[in-house]
Amino acid sequence: MTDSKISIRPIITTIQETSFSSLESFQNTTLRPIIKLQHPILIELFKNTIDQNKGDFNNLKKISKKEFITNELRKNIPLRNQVIGIVVGMFTPEEFFQYTELKSDLDRRIVNISIERLHNSLEELNH
Repeated sequence: MTDSKISIRPIITTIQETSFSSLESFQNTTLRPIIKLQHPILIELFKNTIDQNKGDFNNLKKISKKEFITNELRKNIPLRNQVIGIVVGMFTPEEFFQYTELKSDLDRRIVNISIERLHNSLEELNH
């Protein structure tokens, strides 16, 4: 199971190999590939959030859409926990152990990377 979880993760070629802290290394070798893998789920989860808010997301200006995304992922605790859960659920047992050691820092990074991905995927959120 451990090898299969790692083998399905996309390889991110834009990450430069330099001397990283253990936190940055975990972010680049584990979090970013998992979040990229889970991108379709992240999009659908956020579309569901848009529908629940009954707002007209499609008619917002680009900057307002980005503000909405940022506010939802930072302030909507159930949504934030779901996003973290779809990432943590793809960890190997070893990665989960590392995660528990740095949980608050890694949760913040998961949310920030997810916000960035959603900001870059505004067209996918229109429906």
